[in-house]
Amino acid sequence: MIMISNPCDTFHNIQCFTKALKVLFAPTDGWGHINACQGMADGLRERGHRAIFAVAAKFAPKLRASGYEVELLTVTAEGQVLTPGAAANQGENNFVAENLEVFKTSAINVVEMYVKLFGDRLCGALRARDTLFREIIGRFRPDVIVVDTYVSSPYIVYSGVPWVWLYSASPLMMLNDSRLPPAWLGLPTVGNTSEWLKHRSQLEVVFKKCYQKVNEWYESEGFPPLKSTSYCNLHPISPYLNIYMTPEELDYKKVQPLAHNWHRVDSFVRTTDETFEIPECLCNWSGKLILLSMGSFGGSHLELMTRLTTILAKSEHRFIVAKGPLHDKYELPNNMWGQKTLPQTAVIPLVDLVLTHGGNNTVTETFYFGKPMLVLPLWADQYDNAQRLQETGLGLRLNPFHCTEEELLTSIDKLVNDSDLAQRMKSIGDRIRESNDKQFLPQFSKYSQRKLTVLFAPTDGWGHINACQGMADGLRERGHRAIFAVAAKFAPKLHASGYEVELLTVTAEGQLPTPGVDANQGENNFVVRNLEVFKTSAINVVEMYVKVFADRLCSKLRAREPLFREIIGRLRPDVIVVDTYISSPYIVYSGVPWVWLYSASPLMMLNDPRLPPA
Repeated sequence: MIMISNPCDTFHNIQCFTKALKVLFAPTDGWGHINACQGMADGLRERGHRAIFAVAAKFAPKLRASGYEVELLTVTAEGQVLTPGAAANQGENNFVAENLEVFKTSAINVVEMYVKLFGDRLCGALRARDTLFREIIGRFRPDVIVVDTYVSSPYIVYSGVPWVWLYSASPLMMLNDSRLPPAWLGLPTVGNTSEWLKHRSQLEVVFKKCYQKVNEWYESEGFPPLKSTSYCNLHPISPYLNIYMTPEELDYKKVQPLAHNWHRVDSFVRTTDETFEIPECLCNWSGKLILLSMGSFGGSHLELMTRLTTILAKSEHRFIVAKGPLHDKYELPNNMWGQKTLPQTAVIPLVDLVLTHGGNNTVTETFYFGKPMLVLPLWADQYDNAQRLQETGLGLRLNPFHCTEEELLTSIDKLVNDSDLAQRMKSIGDRIRESNDKQFLPQFSKYSQRKLTVLFAPTDGWGHINACQGMADGLRERGHRAIFAVAAKFAPKLHASGYEVELLTVTAEGQLPTPGVDANQGENNFVVRNLEVFKTSAINVVEMYVKVFADRLCSKLRAREPLFREIIGRLRPDVIVVDTYISSPYIVYSGVPWVWLYSASPLMMLNDPRLPPA
């Protein structure tokens, strides 16, 4: 008897005994993607697995500070591949500054600008990393690879290593479904479908060249090209597992359910030891406490940050500001305090409202802590998050470049004074923190396709042998290897069923007499010699059995101890299944996870005063 209600759960639980997995994370270059992967890695590390990150050098210090191994994706003389999505000869600061006027226009113009500028460069930078991925994968031999990217190396996709696609951006682009508006434009989900069609056609034109570049890359390396019905789909679907990250309240219900190998999570909030105390200079101010966080791109936009902080200086409220890369280029008004970067997951729980660019990482973290939001989107999926938040009644959106002073200040006052929204968001935060949406993590090993070696050590009896074989059949169907350690008389049947057998033989005749049977007699003689006892009461039979075989049972099992040590040492099983009344201490304390299958009637095993004795 195994105390699991569903037989299928037995096999999943057996699989959970696998030794620690090596999981290689390969996120795209962006803090939102890095943070989402770290949140997932934290969950796996808590379950005993090993997480390794392959990232550009600028992300390494933070990951190492969190205790992670890091492999640098460095191919240039400076020791770093430039961030895909930043021009080859400029950083994010210059990229934003040189394209400032485009960011002030429409969402479609921003998409066209981005894809046009970086279609070639994105593929080029990723291709430059392909050799590194080959070397890293060959050296580490990971059990699973997690990618959080819009375009993946074909060597990862076709490496033969099971891989998981984590889509940590807003899911609209990933879904790319005609029942929903096209992505990256911030269109309402209830709207003019003819307008959707028009914009979808525009996006197809915009992404076509990039799609062709990805296919040229794949085919030049000898891999199959992408076969999508849309040029916007630059990434293949994983046959193993695909995860997207959005709170349940923002999910797109029209297209649910997705395929069986898709899983939604509310968030992957990373675990940190960072703390934050409200600065003393803000403690003397009245009003609500508000976080302003516009992400690395927004923080690189000096004109925008100056505009926003100038308007917010006229608010009655207090502001904590993530100043960004240009932190030393502008001063904050008296009702604000800020620095280049903030421990965001430590700050959000303290504030009453979050003003944000709407990056998916910040949105999901804010939901996790149950705070309302005002989204000021700059580009891409930020527009979609802003629209989704507003149409679900969980926040507001404004154009950060063109909203008036009155619109911004009035929207802030409306949100911080909305007690119903505050309570609703608090309830959502409570739900997410208590939710079970990451329940797939304990069974993550099944996505690795690791084949377990399971050693069965049943006591000598056909009932026990048959029960173990039934369990072994289920595990074998799932691709695992089952080996039996049994007395020789049970071997032919198990061999005939296709199982490997290790013989527990220690006598000159090549067989250890069955524990529970007199060394000089078989089962037939044992019954014949004790026939009169069997005709009496059950208690007499128990007394006779224990008296005759107590010493012999232990001695025969002890005689098998060296064999178990040798078999376990040689086979190095991942799990041992015992179906016995007495087990070898070497099995129990071998350090190998073990399962007790009690295949007899459970009354003796339960041994409870509320029940009769067995």
